[in-house]
Amino acid sequence: MVTKTIERYDHPNATVRREMHSIVPAGGAAADIAALFFSYQLIRMKRILAVSRVAGTNAINTAIVRGGLAGTTILGSILLGTDVVGTLATVTLTSDLAANSILNITKGADLTIVLGIAYEYEVLPGAVVTV
Repeated sequence: MVTKTIERYDHPNATVRREMHSIVPAGGAAADIAALFFSYQLIRMKRILAVSRVAGTNAINTAIVRGGLAGTTILGSILLGTDVVGTLATVTLTSDLAANSILNITKGADLTIVLGIAYEYEVLPGAVVTV
């Protein structure tokens, strides 16, 4: 395995946006971590998209997005409410996450809602990339 470091903004890897997907299942407690994103390299989170797969029942339900090395710093929130199936909700972030950071979402008070989550991010210059 070879590692290299992205040093310049003109490097092709530095301008590519990437995405990762996960599911937030129903049930659990309001404080349960519902979706995790781990990063082994320096990244910038751009946007998180949530689409409801099963409708919620709590009109003021909000998912909290946390990040950082311990995954405890609040970065934003996604208002979910009683979204019908197929409803999209997004939060735009401009948060840089250090290598080995955690991004997590706690789904709020609604225990019936099921979400599909997409994370959009980019690798930052200075990040170590394994090739």
